[in-house]
Amino acid sequence: GTVLSLFAKIAGQKIKTDNTKCVGCNKCNDICPMSIDIKGKAISGIPVQNIRCVGCGHCVDECPTKNLSYSTGFIETVAKVRSTSERKNSTK
Repeated sequence: GTVLSLFAKIAGQKIKTDNTKCVGCNKCNDICPMSIDIKGKAISGIPVQNIRCVGCGHCVDECPTKNLSYSTGFIETVAKVRSTSERKNSTK
């Protein structure tokens, strides 16, 4: 767990909480093996960046409204590059 947490911190791992709307069901908190308060952040739409998070994705899978998604700095960079590339190709 400690090693995974270190890699998560280096990778800029976070759980995005603003895809839809949190209904406060608490399923994310109930399933989190690290006992992180995900719902508290999700209600406000604030990303969860917690050193205890190991990136298992259980909270993302459990969310009934699909409000949560997993992201890292690498994933966000790739998405930006693809978006820029697609815009350039569509203007040709």
